[in-house]
Amino acid sequence: MAQWWRGILGLVVGAGLVVVVAPPRPADAATYAGPVAELHIDAQAYEGQRGTILAGLRGRCAPGYRVTELALDFSQGDVVTPTLLEQPFPCDGLWHRQRVSSLEAFEAGPATLTARVSVVPVAGGTTTQVSTTAAIFVRPAAKIELPASVELRPHAVVKVTFRARCDAPWVLQDFHVTATQGEFPGAVASADQYLDLTCDGVLHPFTIWLKSTPVPFHAGWLRLDASISLLDPQEFDPVTQATSTRVVRVG
Repeated sequence: MAQWWRGILGLVVGAGLVVVVAPPRPADAATYAGPVAELHIDAQAYEGQRGTILAGLRGRCAPGYRVTELALDFSQGDVVTPTLLEQPFPCDGLWHRQRVSSLEAFEAGPATLTARVSVVPVAGGTTTQVSTTAAIFVRPAAKIELPASVELRPHAVVKVTFRARCDAPWVLQDFHVTATQGEFPGAVASADQYLDLTCDGVLHPFTIWLKSTPVPFHAGWLRLDASISLLDPQEFDPVTQATSTRVVRVG
């Protein structure tokens, strides 16, 4: 909640008492007691457009200095990609949140981010560089959790209960689940159902009923295939696609 108040004037009214919440004031060189520069990397990162990594970090630097550059190295296994930002935040003694992105695509899962900030006195002098390295986890932009079994209902209808999510700020392009039973060229029975999903980062429960044609579903094993495709909300360019496949028991 405090983040929404930062930089604005808030009024809290309760029990007849009005409290004025003032925005934080930048420090000056005489009162600032922190280090020349400092960085902190968020452990949670997110999947960006076309597999890039969206990471968060906070930085601050002492009054009387200015940032000359913020260098980032995203790494995962043998893949390393650098990113360079010039003057990303002011040197006023306050923490500033920065959203940064890799220039190349990575896989969802564990990764490493190294950040290096260089600052120099405004009046001139020696450059100071501060660096930090942190393990981050790249959360996939969409996820589908398929069940271990499905229920066979009357009239050869299969009831499927599962969960799925997609992250903001992306928007849904399509979301569908397919059930297939049998092997080609034998008896193949499949059904497809398109679904709606709000991209709010929350796992939502779904229950669907599928009826196959021309071969009816029956007890045994069945393959579920699900996919979610996402677009960016401005240009509606493709962001990513999440898929999930599972062989489940029909009972």
